[in-house]
Amino acid sequence: MSNNEWYALNSRCLAVGLEDVRRACYRALSREYEKEIPKQNESFDDAALTRLCVIFRLSPFERQLLLLCAAAQLEGEFGELYGAIVGDPKRHFPTFDLALTLFNGGQWLPFSPQSTIRHWRLLEMNDTQQPNLTPLRINETVLHYITGFASSDSALSALTIPNDFQPELAGGQHLLAEQVAKLITQPTTDALPPLVQLKGNDKQAGIGVVQVAANLANVIVKRLDASLLPHNNVDLEELYIRLEREAILYQSIYVFECEYEPEQKPNLTRALNYLFKRLTAFCLLTGDIPLSLGARDHIKLDVTRPSYHEQQEIWQRLMPDVFSSESSVAALREILDQFDLSADAIQAIARQWTIDAISFADSSEHSEPHEAVEHVLNLCRKQSRAEVSGLAKIIEPVDIQWQNLVLPEEQLTTLRSIIEQVKHRYKVYRQWGFAQGSAYGLGIGVLFSGASGTGKTLAARVIASELKLDIYQIDLSSIVSKYIGETEKNLEKIFTAAEKSGAILLFDEADALFGKRSEVKDSRDRYANMEVSYLLQRIENFSGLAILTSNFRKALDQAFLRRLRFIVQFPFPQIQERILIWENVFPSQLPRKDITFEKLARLEIPGGIIRSIAINAAFHAASGDLLEMHHIRKAAVDEYKKTEKTLVAELVADW
Repeated sequence: MSNNEWYALNSRCLAVGLEDVRRACYRALSREYEKEIPKQNESFDDAALTRLCVIFRLSPFERQLLLLCAAAQLEGEFGELYGAIVGDPKRHFPTFDLALTLFNGGQWLPFSPQSTIRHWRLLEMNDTQQPNLTPLRINETVLHYITGFASSDSALSALTIPNDFQPELAGGQHLLAEQVAKLITQPTTDALPPLVQLKGNDKQAGIGVVQVAANLANVIVKRLDASLLPHNNVDLEELYIRLEREAILYQSIYVFECEYEPEQKPNLTRALNYLFKRLTAFCLLTGDIPLSLGARDHIKLDVTRPSYHEQQEIWQRLMPDVFSSESSVAALREILDQFDLSADAIQAIARQWTIDAISFADSSEHSEPHEAVEHVLNLCRKQSRAEVSGLAKIIEPVDIQWQNLVLPEEQLTTLRSIIEQVKHRYKVYRQWGFAQGSAYGLGIGVLFSGASGTGKTLAARVIASELKLDIYQIDLSSIVSKYIGETEKNLEKIFTAAEKSGAILLFDEADALFGKRSEVKDSRDRYANMEVSYLLQRIENFSGLAILTSNFRKALDQAFLRRLRFIVQFPFPQIQERILIWENVFPSQLPRKDITFEKLARLEIPGGIIRSIAINAAFHAASGDLLEMHHIRKAAVDEYKKTEKTLVAELVADW
């Protein structure tokens, strides 16, 4: 039967039912009913009203009661008839008492709160204390159902998440969707079907897996925001009734999406346990939340990000104009090494690339292949950038030249080695097999040690500029908490965000976090040691580049030093190095006169202080037109006063 044929059949079935109610009303008013209804020979077994009565096992009287209420909603004439029957035009609504008057053989059972018609809220009433006289209404969802037009329960709309996207899934995720589809369609002898919990590091792909599985199983999937679930039993029971009724009517399945804060966990767990122990609908859950379901089977499946090769295939399929040549494949591997992206994220980047490509199609911008790859790199960085506000400062890569970093050749060589290792991780770990068998120790831990102002943070920014990666500079004041376990939770958020986005982690003043473990004398020592032990494990498991800076290398726990790939000592700059720093610190567009860098280099200060003096001197000179030596002398005097150091007058006497 086609859809149009079914709608016509359903309309005839409902029309016949309404005519039965109208005839009963005319009989009660002792009026003649002039309209002749031809005898119906067709079967209404497939009509929505018949299905509803079969599904909920409604008696003939309950069926008539539903039609009595539906008639008042569908045709205005019935209100007038109801008022005339009870002798009061103002009481133009259906009641149980009216139903008993119209339909002989009525039973008291539908009045009971445990009756099917009331339990499933097929009918709604204002006053449950006087069920026979209170106005009755047919539930809106039920009314739409019997008229043949599917409609979700409006009371569930606050929990419902729109499901209007087409997911991009990798090959392994498609296989997982097929597995879920089999679970949905698989017959079970248990009272409740299994609960499928989708865990893993790719939440959006988990929703995509559910969507594809629902399409394969030919069922309707409804996404529900679990964080909005009620907590008290009365509201939970009402929600259960509505969810169960909707699933029965439309054979829909539910996916509860969980993103919760720790303080929500007890109430959320309790609400989910309540629903999952009762709902006979097939249910899925996303998120890592512990449950206790009793007799209901609980199946846990991992939804992980696409593998390295699956990501490569998605990139090349979605962006063939960028990653088709042999040279671009090498650039793609660099992207794959730096960014562990979901299929959905790659799809978003490809769409943004398409939009951007239109804007510069007629210009010379991005005309070269390497420029296109550069643009994709920028899109990757922005797309994967995590929300770490309050825990870390995001420093975007800017073009910082190597000549701005004045260091001995040995240290510069080591810094370039760090960059080379980050760039060649694919070849060493994957092609040459060093990643096989263990995910530990694949990250690159680096310690920059030296006095304040010797260029440690600048070196980190030079590396980020070369690699075109964000830096997540850890805010220790926000990370460290006096509450037990909170520091570890904050750190885990940072590590996870950096792994997803490919960002460089920068722990300035690292000895505050990575200090030596001490002998346990009280509970504070024990918990401090636990934080250090956690960091030891997490640094080893971190897959990216982590840079620690410290003025006191000896203050660090020795176990950290063993886990570090590189240790770079930043020496105090000698006179020739200070000359270079002074030469590079002033921008080329700064107008200046008679600046003698050899004289400036007499001051035995590191690069950080040199930069501070240079900026302050520029402000002193801003009231005029040129920067001169006396401006720098004034800034130097101010800087020495600030740091409570003695400036030998002879050093600046001829400035």
